[in-house]
Amino acid sequence: MTIYEPRAFWDVLRVEATDTAQSAQMNRNHFYNGTRWPITITKLGIAPVQYGFSTGLGALGAGSRSVESLVAQGLSLQLAARQRYDFNSNAMASGNVTTKPTALPSGDLVPSGLFEVRQSSKYGAVHCKFDRTLSVPAKGAVEFTPSICAYPAGTPGVDYEYPTFGVAFHEFGGQLSFGGQARIKQRAELIAADISAPTGFAVYNGWVPQVPVNSQFAFVPPANAQSVPFPPSHVFTAKEFVTQDASTRPGQPSFYDGVTVMIDQLALDDYTITIANGGASIANLANFVGVRARMTEGGTKEEWWRPGMPLSLCCHDQTPALIHELPVPFTMEPGEQLEVFLNIPAAADPEVAETYSVAVAVLGFATIEGVTV
Repeated sequence: MTIYEPRAFWDVLRVEATDTAQSAQMNRNHFYNGTRWPITITKLGIAPVQYGFSTGLGALGAGSRSVESLVAQGLSLQLAARQRYDFNSNAMASGNVTTKPTALPSGDLVPSGLFEVRQSSKYGAVHCKFDRTLSVPAKGAVEFTPSICAYPAGTPGVDYEYPTFGVAFHEFGGQLSFGGQARIKQRAELIAADISAPTGFAVYNGWVPQVPVNSQFAFVPPANAQSVPFPPSHVFTAKEFVTQDASTRPGQPSFYDGVTVMIDQLALDDYTITIANGGASIANLANFVGVRARMTEGGTKEEWWRPGMPLSLCCHDQTPALIHELPVPFTMEPGEQLEVFLNIPAAADPEVAETYSVAVAVLGFATIEGVTV
């Protein structure tokens, strides 16, 4: 039979802003289909990553804008299939193209005090609805792992309680078509990254863990910070997945239509509101955390994307990233490659950070034929 698995190609570009416009190409090797399967691309995602707050003189004022918004709206992008054709002959301005309505519920509150409180989001949940239903054999499982995190401010476990995360894969169908249960990774601490450790980070293409792009408040790693990108306590293991057996028909294949990741960063938000006197635009940690995923004991057993893709791009249906739904999906056959160019404007606005740190991903699914489920 034919099954489908999520797939994505991504890269992160970090360049210093200059007083003149510049153009940069993302690593073409990270947009290469080196598998045996055709991959259908349905979405394009752009996420300014690791921006903690606005910067510049007006950064802490109640009317200041977030650097994330300014960076994303200033960029333009060109996409081409290597040695085949250009998808857009003119650069696409990321802020001028209709996007999917994927924004997180607003965390802005207006208390009785003198300033507006801007929390990272209302619920802290990001969500991905799969393009095609994910079929998992009776003894199969999905392994899903968020990365360690270079926090935007303070010391977790000292200045504020450690943020926690949980993961849920949602079963498709079920009684009355309301869906079944979910297979759940119970809440775990989101371990801090040891940004002083120089080893073990090649899997991230140098973007995590790095010092956050933020000149206002320093991140100081706690004593238990780790340099292992995907620590064992973060793994939603195959054993955890299988033993929950969410299917209403034990011993039969199960089917999933999406995944949700919830990060509880309320303590971090409270700490930041206190030290910033309420004016800072607090970043969602989905733009600070990478992720890896694959199916085990079923499917291809291949990584769904190069490990470390920003969580905000992985979960592309409710996210702080910009997501563009392609009007006409296209297919990358085995051996095909994309080229991605970013045009970066001159840093004229004093509120824009001195560094452009931007992730770009093309998102879709692989079609795998001849698999027994």
